[in-house]
Amino acid sequence: MEYMLLIHSDDRAFEAMPEAQRHQVLAAYGAYAQALRQAGVHVNSNRLRPGAMSTQVKVRDGKTSVLNGPSSRRARNWEAIS
Repeated sequence: MEYMLLIHSDDRAFEAMPEAQRHQVLAAYGAYAQALRQAGVHVNSNRLRPGAMSTQVKVRDGKTSVLNGPSSRRARNWEAIS
């Protein structure tokens, strides 16, 4: 069985962090990713495009609608690790 791990990141909050804290966050993420690889459970990883570049496809009552850009809710950025 395989699982997909999605990690939410908020670019604005990350950029607002002091540089030392950003380095700490990136180091923690790097250590976690390395542990996944060493455990032999990491298959692949890719960063998805920013939420501002997203396309939403919704199907409701048999009707499909497509919306370019983020929803009315705050745009989110995700990184997929499978």
